[in-house]
Amino acid sequence: MLKWAFIAFVLGFSFSSAYASGNKHNMDWPNPQEKLVYYSCGCADSCWVADLQDKVKNTSKIELWCDCETMHLKIKGVEKPYDGECKSFENEDKFDRITAEIAKIQALNKSKNKK
Repeated sequence: MLKWAFIAFVLGFSFSSAYASGNKHNMDWPNPQEKLVYYSCGCADSCWVADLQDKVKNTSKIELWCDCETMHLKIKGVEKPYDGECKSFENEDKFDRITAEIAKIQALNKSKNKK
């Protein structure tokens, strides 16, 4: 049992260390025509960028980021006001939360464009 706990700890640490390195990483994303790219930019967990990109056009669709204090949102190159707080993404479920938030923003944006 202790062996499996150690392995789980090492794998979890390796996963979080890879995301914290500042290198770009693809996160899980359900649409094969898009990719969700994440990278950290400093301030421990408080500076990061998540960029939903169109794979075919190689363009940014939705960019959500935290600059250590303030959340920002850019949709197709246009910065929009965003009410989120950096602290709400500094938990164990950070990557799941980022993915869910990007999906929510995308759904809201699609519904606004249909009107």
